[in-house]
Amino acid sequence: MDNYPFIFACVFLGIGLGITIFGISYIAKGLRIKRWPRAGGTITKSIVNSYFDSEGENMYYPDISYEFEALGKTYIGSMVRYGLGHSSAAESAEQITTNYFTGKNVQVIYNPQDPSSAYLEAKISKWTIAPLLLGLSMSGFSAGMIYSLFYSQWS
Repeated sequence: MDNYPFIFACVFLGIGLGITIFGISYIAKGLRIKRWPRAGGTITKSIVNSYFDSEGENMYYPDISYEFEALGKTYIGSMVRYGLGHSSAAESAEQITTNYFTGKNVQVIYNPQDPSSAYLEAKISKWTIAPLLLGLSMSGFSAGMIYSLFYSQWS
């Protein structure tokens, strides 16, 4: 039997398992954030910013800053939600800046071990599950390929 397909499948399986483990840890962090303490804060900046990505597409993101006090110190945060990325749709960023306008009083969710790590929302972005799904798909495909290579060799 030629070993190249088997080696390829094993490498692909290893990568898939690595991405799956990353996906699980990514979701687990998102779930831990829901249990972090909260503190009152104020939005100090709320605008939509944009840039051109490497393919020349205009990408938009909410550029938000907020100030809050935790454990006796004042902190400045900028994260809205764990896993929130940039989008080619300006409406998504505009909706967030409309919800979090400058001067608005908000509840900030912060990491008790590192209050500089903070978010405005405990929701997990829908894209947070993507690495897990990709890793499981790659792993399943690779495992099937390895099984069929062994099965065809011994049949």
